[in-house]
Amino acid sequence: MKYKDVEALIKENHPELYSDFSRFKYSKFIASQLMVMRSSNDVSQLEMANFLGVTQSKVSKIESSKDSDLTIADMLLYCKKLGYNLTIEIDKDDWPESISKTF
Repeated sequence: MKYKDVEALIKENHPELYSDFSRFKYSKFIASQLMVMRSSNDVSQLEMANFLGVTQSKVSKIESSKDSDLTIADMLLYCKKLGYNLTIEIDKDDWPESISKTF
């Protein structure tokens, strides 16, 4: 059988590994988006570092880190510098509505 991607193959043939694969696949999604947001706004790592009050190497570390290592403060400051809003949402299937806050 032909699969459209590795994820489909693992999901069908190794369901016991699928949750670990999904976590791995997205483990750097937010961090990489911070880098895309910064570079698409023509802001250098050094400019971001000056805004954040950290070194350029810290900005590099933030942008290449695992999402689990990011702080809300890091994400909020990136958004503030680049003109984006940061929305945090908490939801549960049996809740009538989610809790959401935009900064």
